[in-house]
Amino acid sequence: MTNSLKSIKVGLMVRIWGGVQPKVRLSDVVFSQPIAGHPGVVQWDMGKMQSGGYERTGALNRPPNAVLTAIDQLKNENKIIGSKADEPWDKTARKHPHLASKYIRCDFLKVALLDTETQIYYGLIASGNRVIKDAKFRNALVKDFSGKLRCIEMEAAGQINEEFPCIVIRGICDYADAAKNKEWQEYAAATAAAFAKELLGYVQPSDVDTGKGYT
Repeated sequence: MTNSLKSIKVGLMVRIWGGVQPKVRLSDVVFSQPIAGHPGVVQWDMGKMQSGGYERTGALNRPPNAVLTAIDQLKNENKIIGSKADEPWDKTARKHPHLASKYIRCDFLKVALLDTETQIYYGLIASGNRVIKDAKFRNALVKDFSGKLRCIEMEAAGQINEEFPCIVIRGICDYADAAKNKEWQEYAAATAAAFAKELLGYVQPSDVDTGKGYT
C-alpha cells in the first residue's frame, strides 16, 4: 500500500483483542504509547538470550511526534470533559434498545462490568504470532513487563521491525483467557473505531512529517 500511496505517513491499526485486568475491562480501548523504555508495541515471542536473561528485540516503529502529541492532547481532553466516542452508541441505544442491552453486563463470562462507560488506556501492548487464551501465560507476560501491559494481541506482530510507523488501537473484547469468545467483538470493534476517529481530530496532516519522530 505504501508503495502506491506515497502520501501515507502513519498507520492506525484499529482492531480488537484481549485486555489485561484488573484495570482494563470489556469495551475499553487501549492506545499503544511508548512507556518505560518500550516503544509502545513489543513482540513478546521475538528476542535473544543475553547474559542478563532473555531480551525481546521485536518492536513496532515509533510514530511521528505529531501523533504522540495528539494522543497526549486526547488524553488531557478526556480527563477534563470526557470522551465523545460513546455518543454514537448512546444514540443507537435510544433508537434501538434491544441492540444495546446485551452489552450492559457479561454474565456469560461471569465478570461484572465496573460501569458502562468506556475507558481509554495508553501504554504498552504485547504482540505475538499466536492467540493467547491462557490466564497463567497472560499473567506471566504481565509480570515480565513489570505490570505495564494493557493489551495482548497478535496482528501488530506482522508490522514489527518494519520502517512504516503505526499506532495500534485495540477495543477490548476478552481477557486473553479460557473464557475468550466472540460476544463482545462487534461492540469492541466499533468502540475502537470511534476512538480512532476522535484521535484524528487532534492530528493536522501538515504536522505529520516522516522525518520526525522516527527512532
